[in-house]
Amino acid sequence: MRRQTGDPALADDLAHDTLLYVLTHLDTVEEPAHFRAWLFRIATRQVLMDQRRRRRERERTAPLDVADMAADILAPTPSPTDEVVRHVLARLSPALREALEGRGLHGEEIPRLARRVGRSVAALRKNVTRAKARFALLYAEEQVRQREQEQQRGQENDGDN
Repeated sequence: MRRQTGDPALADDLAHDTLLYVLTHLDTVEEPAHFRAWLFRIATRQVLMDQRRRRRERERTAPLDVADMAADILAPTPSPTDEVVRHVLARLSPALREALEGRGLHGEEIPRLARRVGRSVAALRKNVTRAKARFALLYAEEQVRQREQEQQRGQENDGDN
């Protein structure tokens, strides 16, 4: 567990949780010869559950930055313009735009945002995930469209000369 977590104190806590689980579920062991494998499987599950919990906590508390998200997309310009971001946001469905703006632009926590918009936390999380993916796709399309327009203008300017 120490090797998996990289944190001795966390590993000790997870080992303690594993021991408690094993003690309360000892009667469920069907093959005593496989006890060691059962124990390791439980310990691994404890580590994975802790990692998921920590990731969800980070997602819940860290506000999304739409501009940073757009900048992560492969594009010729390193940072998007406000106009492009507004244009792409306008192309999102109202539900996805509301989820992305509430979470990313205003930094609302998901449970609070879910209550405000009248959705379950799970549904809102899905909306935020879908909104991020849709935003990335639309942003990439917008970048391609802008490049094509720039190329057309360049060709028109070459033709004028």
